[in-house]
Amino acid sequence: MHASLDNILAKVFPPATRYSFYVIMAAGLINLAFQPIAGFVAILVSIFVIFAQNGLRLDPQKNQYQSYTKFLGLKMGKWQSLEEYADLCILKTKQSTKAYSRAMVESETSSEVFYDIYLVSKNHRKKLLIKRSSLFDQAKLEAELLAQALERPLVPYQPQLSAASQARRARRR
Repeated sequence: MHASLDNILAKVFPPATRYSFYVIMAAGLINLAFQPIAGFVAILVSIFVIFAQNGLRLDPQKNQYQSYTKFLGLKMGKWQSLEEYADLCILKTKQSTKAYSRAMVESETSSEVFYDIYLVSKNHRKKLLIKRSSLFDQAKLEAELLAQALERPLVPYQPQLSAASQARRARRR
């Protein structure tokens, strides 16, 4: 088994936006008969909103990564250096969506837990998401494979406190 060096991370737009563009696409299809140009534009914009994805591609030989937006098989984004990222770590993330009623009562509509694999800087202050998994065992296995491929250690996440944070903590004591 080998590590995946090209990962789709998420859709560009949130679910509610994508669902509304399904309706706009249907309206665009109907509108083709009456106003072909407006209908065609609505369909094209809807296709982009519904199908565009964000991803990250790694090139260990050149020590670079590309954060990209993928649409219709085309990956658009510029290559950047991996020099400042020294370690790999796994973080648990909860992603949820909320809805508000007219009375401004908040309710959680969906919630998911992910185990994200990050490249982190030496002080763990700067992070780069490279892979997302819903299972911890799968994330750990993938992180170990990525650590070998990128020649970086898999470490626990332990960000160093900045001088300003240390001074604030000292004042509180």
